[in-house]
Amino acid sequence: NLEIKPYNEYNSRFILNKHINATDSIILKYDENSFRVDFSSLPFNSRENAEYKYILENYESDWSIIKDGQNYVSYTQVRPGKYKLKVKASNNQGLFNGEERILNIIVKTPFYLSIWALLFYLVCFSLIILFYRSILLNRERDKNELKFEKLEHQKSDELIALKTRFFTNITHELKTP
Repeated sequence: NLEIKPYNEYNSRFILNKHINATDSIILKYDENSFRVDFSSLPFNSRENAEYKYILENYESDWSIIKDGQNYVSYTQVRPGKYKLKVKASNNQGLFNGEERILNIIVKTPFYLSIWALLFYLVCFSLIILFYRSILLNRERDKNELKFEKLEHQKSDELIALKTRFFTNITHELKTP
């Protein structure tokens, strides 16, 4: 994992345009969905005893508590979406006040799952279905035409046989008195 610092370029873009304390939101690409956020509280001299409560809304449902001087949270494989990381620090007596720091985190959807891509897939799928349907209709029409031609040929042969029998009978009647 890389440490992201303000005004530094990562993957041809700036993730933090200002210091993290002045940042309200962070936008991450879909492949940057594993991250760690470090934090600290005042006073700095009692950081070993500090406790933190945190929750990543839309990812977790309950607040978690960090003890023993740990001052970071890590998340891996966060699905694309909008999240709010909320962190509260305890005071020297171990009580949590109402103040919380909120950081909006947006993990972008990959382009192949975007609305436009899904619409494109739907159009392509529909075109394939229509193409397949037209092939089936053409096949059916060709089968019917072939059946019709066979039937027409069969009726023509029957008519010729009937005419031949008719003329044969007439000729036979004319020859015999």
